Amino acid sequence: MDAPFVKLYEKLKVKLYTYVYFKVRNASVAEDITSEAFLRLFKAWKESKEVADYAQAWAYRTAYNLIIDHVRSAHYKKSKTMSEIEKKNADKTDDESFEVDFADDKIKDYLENEIKDEQISQLHEALADLKQIEREIIELRIFQELPFAEIAVILDIAEGAAKMRYKRSIDKLGFIVSSQKEKHKADNPKSKKKRDELV
Repeated sequence: MDAPFVKLYEKLKVKLYTYVYFKVRNASVAEDITSEAFLRLFKAWKESKEVADYAQAWAYRTAYNLIIDHVRSAHYKKSKTMSEIEKKNADKTDDESFEVDFADDKIKDYLENEIKDEQISQLHEALADLKQIEREIIELRIFQELPFAEIAVILDIAEGAAKMRYKRSIDKLGFIVSSQKEKHKADNPKSKKKRDELV
């Protein structure tokens, strides 16, 4: 396999899988989507070396579109899996197939740390109150640490629009998080008890 592509794969596999996983919340589906995204990227890479110039954005945009397809199909069939992708990959020859190794301990450790982090959990809860485009921009910028130029390619918007929407989304997210904290304090029995004792 192309050495530069392997290097890119090693660089992106954890980040891209994590991005997909937190969207679909299903390890098996996340593996399938990430594998398909890398497979499509690899095929495009072989057809045109120019893909290398924007390979990361290409991979994220492909994964993003696959996630949308999955969510839409799951709306009609809750038990939907990516069996179609598995079947397609099984029918391919060795030089056409591409399977991501998700047994990597680094991936497992990364996900465990993310999932155990309460602040991350609360942040994702707050993100759920945002519009889809607002969530995407924040997640791509903060969690995936992508530049605005690549975010613009992924979401098919102008770079200036990406920056403006990011700022507005961050401001909105900050307001939501502050509101959640106030609500948590009001609903916390211990906090309420302390207030009652002071009265």
